[in-house]
Amino acid sequence: MDTKINMTFTKIQNRMITIILLCLLVSSSSEAAPQTQLAIPLEPTGEWLDKHPEYFSNPFYVAGNSYSGKVIPAIVQEISNGNGICCKPQIYLQGYLLGNPTTNVDHDRNSRIPLAHGMALISNELYESMKKSCRGNYFNTDPQNTECLKLVEDFNRSVSEIYEELILESNCDATSPDCYTYRYTLSEYCANKESVSRALRVKGTTARWERCNYNVQCNKNIKSSIPHIEGYRSLIFGYTKTYANKMTFATMKGGGHTLEYKPVESSILFERCFVITLNTQTKMEFWILKLLLPQFLLVLIQHADASSIIKYLPGFEGPLPFQLETGYIGVGEAEEDQMFYYFIKSERNPEEDPLLVWLTGGPGCSSFSGLVYENGPLAFKVEAYDGSIPTLVSTTYSWTKVANIIYLDQPVGTGFSYSRNPLADIPSDTGSAKRVDEFLRKWLDKHPEYFSNPFYVTGNSYSGKVIPAIVQEISNGNYICCEPQINLQGYVLGNPVTNFDIDNNTRIPFAHGMALISDELYESMKKRCGGNYFNVDPQNTECLELVKDYKKSVSRIYEELILQSNCDKTSPDCYTYWYSLSEYWANNESVRRALRVVKGTTGEWDRCNWNVQCNQDIKSSIPYHMNNSIKGYRSLILSGDHDMTIPFVGTQDWIRSLNFSIVEKWRPWMVNDQVAGYTKTYANKMTFATVKGGGHTLEYKPVESSILFERWISGQPL
Repeated sequence: MDTKINMTFTKIQNRMITIILLCLLVSSSSEAAPQTQLAIPLEPTGEWLDKHPEYFSNPFYVAGNSYSGKVIPAIVQEISNGNGICCKPQIYLQGYLLGNPTTNVDHDRNSRIPLAHGMALISNELYESMKKSCRGNYFNTDPQNTECLKLVEDFNRSVSEIYEELILESNCDATSPDCYTYRYTLSEYCANKESVSRALRVKGTTARWERCNYNVQCNKNIKSSIPHIEGYRSLIFGYTKTYANKMTFATMKGGGHTLEYKPVESSILFERCFVITLNTQTKMEFWILKLLLPQFLLVLIQHADASSIIKYLPGFEGPLPFQLETGYIGVGEAEEDQMFYYFIKSERNPEEDPLLVWLTGGPGCSSFSGLVYENGPLAFKVEAYDGSIPTLVSTTYSWTKVANIIYLDQPVGTGFSYSRNPLADIPSDTGSAKRVDEFLRKWLDKHPEYFSNPFYVTGNSYSGKVIPAIVQEISNGNYICCEPQINLQGYVLGNPVTNFDIDNNTRIPFAHGMALISDELYESMKKRCGGNYFNVDPQNTECLELVKDYKKSVSRIYEELILQSNCDKTSPDCYTYWYSLSEYWANNESVRRALRVVKGTTGEWDRCNWNVQCNQDIKSSIPYHMNNSIKGYRSLILSGDHDMTIPFVGTQDWIRSLNFSIVEKWRPWMVNDQVAGYTKTYANKMTFATVKGGGHTLEYKPVESSILFERWISGQPL
């Protein structure tokens, strides 16, 4: 069905079928404050229908959210009883809708702990300790259970800056127009205008109108609304599950406590699950929302050749506002492997600022991807390709604000890197470590002014396999023989591949924690698969069937950012469309001339060449991490917490396996008084940090990632 952003429940009502919604929008998330319990008698609804007899035969639903989850099931029961016993007019009751409903206060509150753990707001250690000490009761704790009380304090401290109604946001000053809840005050300004009162025919009954009057007196005599369930249809607000009692449960991916955070998706869900089925009686058990808007885009650019300083680039208006150099350096036997790089000087103090080499993953993805999509000073303007050179624009979040960066295409066959010997041995992970070490020493030979700059190896995704080995190779070379010496200080990894067994298998608990699969499927998979979900014994047919169910459930999710769904990459409306812009750009002849690409060495340029030959002979990089830690190198491991490709759950697992003590416990790190993620520091100089709402690469949260990097590289607390 074609949907538009301005769709509302009212438009659906007018177009298809009139549904009376008794909307009890008692929408506060805090049970601590007094909240309205509406024990609505039948008479007001009956009286309304008496005055509007044209709606007698319309299907009727009771709808609302938050605390109304206590009252609405009771209202449904009251109406049902009234219809059966005595009352006129009869109400054509069909069911009810509840959004994030309060049901049973103890259950609702206690489930905040596993939610916070699944959403990467609290650490594994805290979660396991709370489960053990509190035994599922976190908010009515026995005063004698001091251990649990202390852990609850730690929990409250960890989430204190999070806006509970939408954990992707942080608390802010509601009186500030910059705060996302400021709009609530606008309703009060409006409703308290005399002209508004006159227009609404309100006079003398209300002194001051408040969106939520927390002083309302109400006896909360419904302790749990669970008993109030009969045979009526219901929708409990993506993914959905339908039960035999005509109840449909649906999550709202990226949604918050009320519909306002996902109004378009909520409208589509309502239309599909209620309006359409009223006419067709279609059973709807599964639905996926089609994304309507692309994510914002980030871009970086990279190039450096000791002899080629680039001042202008096709697609960028005017001279470049930074110093770019591109070129090749030969490595290996007879320098047959020609490694292409982009070098960008720091915009702050290049003589003293750190020197980084950046490796994009794959294997086979050009580091130009890092330059224009993650942490560089250039980005593509997102617009439909018309045959001309895509437009480049400056960014504000580039790591080159504080560091010199070499963006390197490796292994051979990646980007513009090529081999002079087509019969050369197939590259490997361990071979790449040696080649990069050789490249760096030769590059420094040609750039001796950077000998003393602190040096870091950085990258993401598959480079998580290779970078720890490169660090070890450089360290060994410094110790044994090699010149020039490299002032190696540490490394930075984003959502790194480490061990495929760990990385892949932790997708299941991650998907469960992020509400992508059901409790039942998760528990069954744990029981039947024994933690091994991707190399399943062919004889274990039950596990294989469950894995199929899992894949079916997440098949429409974009794994690199689960807040998005898969889309057609050739469409300008798709958030990954900007990847194709780099290919249009790099395959333009004028661009290749500007970059000083050797003619005839590279055919069609691919951002990621998935046909690159590479022997993946490093099965796990954990031993390299251990060795580098022992030698005292700093490391920053960051994870976008909404990436299912390399889930933060698995990254935490292998970091924990290093068995280093914790120096700084799990805590939020902030940007402009907003929670940007969570961090923990270990005794081996390793810092782990999540980026809240982030995906597989830096491009999804470039500003926050840039601030995180700048603080860490300068030695400041995150």
